[in-house]
Amino acid sequence: MNSTDLVIECNAIARVLGRSQVRVEFAGSEAWNDGSLIRLPEIAAGKVSDDKVAMMRGYTDHETAHSLFTDFEFFRQHDKTKADQINYLEDPRIEAAYQQQYSGAWSSLNAMRHVSAQLQLDALAKVPPHLLDWGRLIFGAVKWTASQMMGHGGDVQRQLVAMIPEQYQPLASEFATRSMAAKSTQEIAALVDELRERLNFEPEPQKAPEPEQEPSEGDDKDEGEDGQEGQPKGIGEDGEGDEGQEDGGDGDGQGEQQAPLIDEAAILSGMASREVGLPKFNLQLFEYKHDDAHVCGVAFSAKEKVAISPMGSHAKSILKRALIGVDDSRWLGGRVHGLLDANDLVRAYQGEDDVYRLRTKDPELDTAVTLLIDMSASMRGERIEWATKTALMLGDALDSLGVPLSILGHTTMALNNYALYPKADVDQVFEFANDKRHPQLASFKFQNADQTGRKLKGGRTGKVVERLAIKAYERYQLGHSLNADEVYALGCALTSAQGYISSDPLVMFNLLGFGVRIRNARDVIERLPYLVGVYGANNIDNRAIEFAVNRIKVCKQKRKIILMLCDGFPYARGMLSKSLNNYTIAATIEARKQDVTIIAIGFGESKVAEIFHNHVALASIGQMEDVVLSVVREVLKASQTSSKCTMVGGAGVRV
Repeated sequence: MNSTDLVIECNAIARVLGRSQVRVEFAGSEAWNDGSLIRLPEIAAGKVSDDKVAMMRGYTDHETAHSLFTDFEFFRQHDKTKADQINYLEDPRIEAAYQQQYSGAWSSLNAMRHVSAQLQLDALAKVPPHLLDWGRLIFGAVKWTASQMMGHGGDVQRQLVAMIPEQYQPLASEFATRSMAAKSTQEIAALVDELRERLNFEPEPQKAPEPEQEPSEGDDKDEGEDGQEGQPKGIGEDGEGDEGQEDGGDGDGQGEQQAPLIDEAAILSGMASREVGLPKFNLQLFEYKHDDAHVCGVAFSAKEKVAISPMGSHAKSILKRALIGVDDSRWLGGRVHGLLDANDLVRAYQGEDDVYRLRTKDPELDTAVTLLIDMSASMRGERIEWATKTALMLGDALDSLGVPLSILGHTTMALNNYALYPKADVDQVFEFANDKRHPQLASFKFQNADQTGRKLKGGRTGKVVERLAIKAYERYQLGHSLNADEVYALGCALTSAQGYISSDPLVMFNLLGFGVRIRNARDVIERLPYLVGVYGANNIDNRAIEFAVNRIKVCKQKRKIILMLCDGFPYARGMLSKSLNNYTIAATIEARKQDVTIIAIGFGESKVAEIFHNHVALASIGQMEDVVLSVVREVLKASQTSSKCTMVGGAGVRV
């Protein structure tokens, strides 16, 4: 099964069976559920292993059941140990209730248990039998027994249950039956209390207090894999001790004395941590320079220009102070000449002469900046005009201050305007659409099968789309012009490419390179609204961020800042917008790890606050100078891990 199909399937399961109360996101490398959102680790493009498909499908069903039947508020009231124990008995209850409503869920839960039971068996086998603490493992044993009773996991599950010592099997069977029959999470909590009480009277091979353990990797949810601090605690992110470690070890030698209880979330997180590669959004990357003929060769008229007065001297001084590398200079006191040291005023009035201070050397602007401009169709009109004015004002100021500056624009190839692009690039895109189209394209129903969930115009069948796409490619090879239907069919074929979450061709406009004066590119920058009108299509923000980060990180300056001028609406064909938002968030976190700060400046009805940690939304271009300068200054003052809110120039700024 390829990743695109699996993403669509898991979203459909949660949305339909969860009665629109549950949604699924693929991001980071951890799995959890907070009641309304099921987080699954992001998956690399291409074919997904059978074990991972089984775990993804089963986990989606399992957590959808939790969202429908578990009282999350009650669950969160308990400490970690009690919550873990409740969870192990709650799992059989919600799965039994879920299967009663949706009998077809049995197959996915059964396949998931085949995988999870085998991993649990492997973990138990690594610990000598006489060292297994069944007083602690009994809660897992109840869950394993209930899974066997429901027919999940087949022979592997039966082998796992057979490992339960004879004296504990009646207890496990009794509480498995009672757990499946329970009506609420509160009733499960009462069962946990009863089981704990009865265990005090059970003869145990080794009765010893459970040692205090550090949380294993993946248990600490104060800051998630995707950088979202304070993520609400939910089902699936907990676990017993060193649950996510399939070798039974915890890094300090204690793993030989206790076997881990391995839950489904830990298994998925472990799979993600071992998987190399990120999701592919497209095969093509086209980079155009500002002086390329197809960009600048169009006859511009004066009315297409957007011009603005240069930034004032006061604003430049604010910007300069914000960008100064303060670590490169310091004041030394106790000098007999220089500037009077305010800390030595008393001694100066007493007639002392060593009351002056000197700067060791002039401060330096130890900063490199990239302006990354969204050139998608949603930026047309007032938004791109504001972005252009901001780029010109900041560009002029940074250039005059000697700050290394680059300006990049990004969008995707507008297939309907394919004649505007170099033939070699169009050849590559159209050949890709023809060669990589889904082999079952003819069986698709495009009025329902668009991965964005949007109905496509005309309600064309896959058979019609495939026929038109083949015809379009043949006509293009013969040098004929394509009509709208043929271009549309090629776009559908491109979107259906196997192994690609989105096949939108990314286009980067290199409007200004580091070391080049802005006056050499000003003529093109002033006409950005016109260029967006011609070339604007979609915007894969995370790919554009990766491109910009790779460019700026080679700069020698200590501070590296990417100012994104956008509207906060990432979009790519074949990609759910919410998932694309999460990949954009992940890209900003990765940039931070490489010491690159991303600041998003939103224009118009912007949604930058939902995606970017550092952001400012402008209500009018009149606010631009004060607000943008202030947010740059505040971000540089604050640590990258801080999260505080302030109000600057009447606009909300988060830094």
